[in-house]
Amino acid sequence: MTRQSTLIGVLCLLALAPAHLHAAADATAFATALMTRDGAAVRAHGTPEMAAALTDAAIGQLVFGVTAQVGADPAVGPAWLQREADGYAHWRVPLRGTKSTLDFEVVVDGQARVAGLWLRPHVPTPEEAAAAPEPGAPRELEIAVGPAGSALPGLLALPEGDGPFPVVVLVHGSGSTDRDENVMGNRPFRDLAHGLAARGVATVRYDKRSFVYPAAQQALGEALTVQQETIDDAVAAVALARTRTELDPKRVYVLGHSLGGTAGPRIAAQGRADGLIVVAGMARTLVELVLEQVRHNANADGTLSLDEAISIERMESQAARTREAPDSTSFLGYPPAYLADLARHDAPAIAAALEIPVFVLQGGRDFQVTLADFALWEAALKDRPQACLKVYPQLDHLLRAGEGVSSGESYAVPGVVEDALIGDVAGFVLKGCGGVRP
Repeated sequence: MTRQSTLIGVLCLLALAPAHLHAAADATAFATALMTRDGAAVRAHGTPEMAAALTDAAIGQLVFGVTAQVGADPAVGPAWLQREADGYAHWRVPLRGTKSTLDFEVVVDGQARVAGLWLRPHVPTPEEAAAAPEPGAPRELEIAVGPAGSALPGLLALPEGDGPFPVVVLVHGSGSTDRDENVMGNRPFRDLAHGLAARGVATVRYDKRSFVYPAAQQALGEALTVQQETIDDAVAAVALARTRTELDPKRVYVLGHSLGGTAGPRIAAQGRADGLIVVAGMARTLVELVLEQVRHNANADGTLSLDEAISIERMESQAARTREAPDSTSFLGYPPAYLADLARHDAPAIAAALEIPVFVLQGGRDFQVTLADFALWEAALKDRPQACLKVYPQLDHLLRAGEGVSSGESYAVPGVVEDALIGDVAGFVLKGCGGVRP
């Protein structure tokens, strides 16, 4: 979500004047000044708030983080306009290094000032994508999810043939993410969409609201809830799917990943979906899971530094304050209303009350949502004849097969969603639990 920020992850977008002048040269010059540590030039390009945030020390920290991932002295490519929203122009500036390529997303306001900055996984320009389509990619149609004026761009991926096809609406996990659920170059939703299309199942996937309209989401401030961030748009996507002639209106399924899995039962209930697929859906509190993830990552290499120990201690203290006053205390940028919205709804219990087929999937190497959460889904659904549950021992949170301990650092290694999992999802949509392999 947009409120959970780090310097590299996001420098908060600020609500300023409408966009009128958008210059690629300004975005490129800003990125170049950053990477050459020209603090005066960086601050000259920014809004007053951005200039205050980008001290020389902050710029040094940012450049260190970038070069650690892409390699020393990356080449700064020309900016290209990805989208315009809320009166801002969002420019992508590629950083091509010896190890990999990442993008700066540079957000420019109507006065040609840089008002926001993200470090993003690299995406090709529209011209590059058109020139080099992915081999075996399905037919995909552009769609818009949600009301006019604030709709979310997305894609409808279709199998070969005329249909009407069963369809799965893909619902993202936490954070500001695109339609592919891009994590450090891994694109699990694209993998699912293409794999399901090859098996006769269509998909709807779309950019998350916090990705397209970050200022509007941020303006909600302490009042932001999961309903506003995730559920309303997913319900709208279900409704859209029922209007498309290519799709079967009686076979519209919801697949939620991570936070999307937790919200999945509510989406299915509100949207009257015909089936629900929960992939690595958390069933415990957000505070508990975040603490568990931080401890896991800190100990992933078998050692715990003093700095890591201090950070964990501080986070545990903040978690304790949140537990004592859950209605008035935020946690790591998650506002009280958001935490309360999650706490009020028992996702496994809601799923158990649904009178539709339910499939719960869990990776055995997942450190973000673990088998402890899966056990709670299992307990809630044990008496449901239309429910099936399955653990994939070798899969991590991004649904990729591997060995050994999974951690946040391992996400930097590219991979694809396990084909067996895609086959089971397709089997469930087409045949119910009988289509899921033991």
